[in-house]
Amino acid sequence: MVTDAALPYTGKLIHVRAGHRLSLQIHNMKTETLVLISGSASLALEVDGKVTEIEMVVSEGYTVLPGRRHRLSAAEDSVVMEVSTPEVGTTYRLEDDYSRLDEVRR
Repeated sequence: MVTDAALPYTGKLIHVRAGHRLSLQIHNMKTETLVLISGSASLALEVDGKVTEIEMVVSEGYTVLPGRRHRLSAAEDSVVMEVSTPEVGTTYRLEDDYSRLDEVRR
């Protein structure tokens, strides 16, 4: 059993309302794994240079490596768990329905 509280992981629950989507984005340093907890959602994920829409399956993990474009969309109210390396580096928002700017974290 590992008990080191300084392990480099971050976790959060993301709530996405039906008909909404998060920004199409790229992280330059962060790796994240997304798991659909409830609802109906899809993950647009860059594979071999092309963004492909993946219907998420409850309890299945989807890993996003740094430099890959991705976006969450919800067909119905959804909860997605994200576990990632620490929130460092820059999140580049390539498209954003809410006009949010890039995020830089140190």
